[in-house]
Amino acid sequence: MRCNWNFPPLRLWSKKGIRHYRHTVFAGDSGMALLMTLAAISFLVAVTVDLATSVNWQIQASRGLQESVRMDEALISGLNLVRASLLADQRKQQYDTLLDGWNNPDEESLHTLFGGMQLSVHVQDMSGRIQVNRLVGNTKNNRGQQRGPRRQPGSKVPGKVNGKDPAKLQRELWIRFLLSGKFAVDGQEEAVSLVDALSDWLDEDDNERDHGAESGYYQSLKTPYVCRNGPLQYPEELLLVKGFTRKLVYGDKEHEGIIDYLTIYGQDGKINV
Repeated sequence: MRCNWNFPPLRLWSKKGIRHYRHTVFAGDSGMALLMTLAAISFLVAVTVDLATSVNWQIQASRGLQESVRMDEALISGLNLVRASLLADQRKQQYDTLLDGWNNPDEESLHTLFGGMQLSVHVQDMSGRIQVNRLVGNTKNNRGQQRGPRRQPGSKVPGKVNGKDPAKLQRELWIRFLLSGKFAVDGQEEAVSLVDALSDWLDEDDNERDHGAESGYYQSLKTPYVCRNGPLQYPEELLLVKGFTRKLVYGDKEHEGIIDYLTIYGQDGKINV
């Protein structure tokens, strides 16, 4: 009996073939590993850049805060230094001049005191300006006062300067001031109107002067408001008074502004020249 067995021929793999087979089988896994590696590196780079940016911003903010604290302390120190200089001068004399110590500081010492930081403090003598609130008398201080002894013939009237009413002197001063030619005022009539309007703004009553204005006028404006009927709280308040335009208060290319000659401080009416 005869049997025919058909076996496939035995195939022997060489080392080169085995390496080729392994490369073919594992080629997909190798590409996936490369992609995962690149993704991890990209993530780490993004995190590093974000962290570096955050640290940089924090450093800048810290430097800014440090500089802000230094500037605040220098400003407070400068103001206190000026106050001390003014107080020392006041103890020596009751008047101010441009030759006083507060106007002539030792800049070299100040430069050393502030550690090389540039600090500028400007001191201006307000007693050399016109006192706005002195245009009208302070009627509150005049109420409730008892009548004094009878004035003897030939004696000076209390409250008057050279026999003239201080309020009248202030009014004349204001008119001359407005008509000095430095400001945007068109003639005597406008100057009188401005003085009347400012007087009505400052006095306590609601009686309008010939060319003045009280709350009735201000309430009729497009944006109504009431008359102050009291002393100015800040110089810029002049813009609320009838006739006091920005051109008059702050000036323009051809005229000066009256705000540079006025002060809300003081009630004695004196001007330190």
